[in-house]
Amino acid sequence: MDELIEPPASSPSVPVGARHALPQRGRRGFALSGRFLTALAAAAVLALSFVWSPEALPKVSLCYFNHWTGLPCPGCGLTRGFCALSHGRLGEAWALNPFSLVFYLIAIALILWPLAARLTPGAERILYHRRALLLVPLVLGSMLVFGIVRLLRLVAA
Repeated sequence: MDELIEPPASSPSVPVGARHALPQRGRRGFALSGRFLTALAAAAVLALSFVWSPEALPKVSLCYFNHWTGLPCPGCGLTRGFCALSHGRLGEAWALNPFSLVFYLIAIALILWPLAARLTPGAERILYHRRALLLVPLVLGSMLVFGIVRLLRLVAA
């Protein structure tokens, strides 16, 4: 939606305080939507997951929880699982972290979303519907439960 912008006060042809409807544009007049940038980022992540296999990933742990405790957090294994999915290894991805499947599907949905929003008039309402927004805490809560169960299994073993 176009926002109204105040003209510069030094403009002699426009009275001070007059408002003009000017669209917000980038430097070269090309407006990039957040939806498009998100799709571009998701496409880049998927492309990188096809380039790297899980074995080729560096063995550097970026997880502070794992670094401090030696135990896996709920997100440990997501990156390797994501790469395993891109290489068609569903069982390996599930074993690394079952939520890699969920996030892989989310990445695909984010890539397709700009096209769906352009082709389907009501698509924007679906994304921001109350029930759809409940999926975020549901997924994050499920990940937390998964992490706790995985920790309890490791500690008990």
